[in-house]
Amino acid sequence: MKMLLLTQQYPKHSNKYRNGFVHSRVKAYVSKGYDVEVLVYDRKIKEAVLYEYEGVKVKEVNSYDLAKVIETSAYNIICIHFALRRMTEIVLKHKSPDMKIIVWVHGYEALNFKRRTFNLSFETLRDYIYIPLDYFSNLKQLIFFRKLITNQNEFNTHFVFVSEWMKKVTETDTKTVGSIKNYSIIPNPINTEIFSYEKKTEKDRLKIFNLRPYGRSKKYANDITIKVIKKLSEEPFFENLVFNLYGNGERFEEITNEVKEFSNVNLYKGFLNQREIKEAHNQNGILLMPTRQDAQGVSMCEAICSGLVPIVSNNTAIPEFADEEFGYLCSNVKDYAEAIKELYYNSSSFLEKSKNTKKLANRISNNVIINEELDLIDKLII
Repeated sequence: MKMLLLTQQYPKHSNKYRNGFVHSRVKAYVSKGYDVEVLVYDRKIKEAVLYEYEGVKVKEVNSYDLAKVIETSAYNIICIHFALRRMTEIVLKHKSPDMKIIVWVHGYEALNFKRRTFNLSFETLRDYIYIPLDYFSNLKQLIFFRKLITNQNEFNTHFVFVSEWMKKVTETDTKTVGSIKNYSIIPNPINTEIFSYEKKTEKDRLKIFNLRPYGRSKKYANDITIKVIKKLSEEPFFENLVFNLYGNGERFEEITNEVKEFSNVNLYKGFLNQREIKEAHNQNGILLMPTRQDAQGVSMCEAICSGLVPIVSNNTAIPEFADEEFGYLCSNVKDYAEAIKELYYNSSSFLEKSKNTKKLANRISNNVIINEELDLIDKLII
């Protein structure tokens, strides 16, 4: 069986953070004996670029080269991550009728522009200049995705959503409620060989971890994290807590400036690889990670699988992964602060919840999810 994996970004030595979760899948597929070819679509390049990354051969192609590859290669199945309009239209136009397609739906490629309006503010007034361009681009993408859904049988397409929430909002935003028949719900896999459960001690409940990008997007709710710390500073036990905030981005200093005065708030600016993230997990006991929008929350899931007790947002897809049996689902700053306060005064509850995090690892471990995906692929090509 010959498989094509198509995406718009892929890790390379000059940028290791581009769709790393796609690269992890490819390595897992290859390790199980599947013949996978990786194409990265970039309509701006003049000619194809070949490179190798961690043993995987990758080819960057423009529109012409992508069409040529689809027309001349005998793939049994095409796996698309982020079915962007320009790229996927080329596939649909040039593929053979019997060629199967699996479309992984991760987020922005199937969501209405309005769902991201939390990024707009008077402080970032210059963003308004780009709204018309963003709006019409998003509208074209949603119209295309609607076409992809309504013609799913004709196009031989099967959809994979990383959460129930992702499927629901895709149907809502593309005005196709009840129309998606060929689909599966399969979360992104977590590498539990790295992010494995580590038994926590009572003292670990005093150490609170957060890892986030600090760019212009408000999606990651870094401002809420800061407000929670300031709220907790009013408590008599505050100085017994330690907050370890990791991240990088143009707004890191600006956002964290309000808490840098606290001696128990440690700020670490910079990127971490997976091994470094795991080391940070092992040194902490609580995960404080609000969000305004997540189709799954992979960073959150990694921390939970490591045994951290999650104190997270009760919105979007988060409740599908952060069970109250091992964590807290919060709706406002007070909720987050009260959850940390409860764990501070109840160490036995902390230890019990940490132990229960293994339930999530058993459900979304790399081995479990990769087998689900490969079973689906095998089923579709029979």
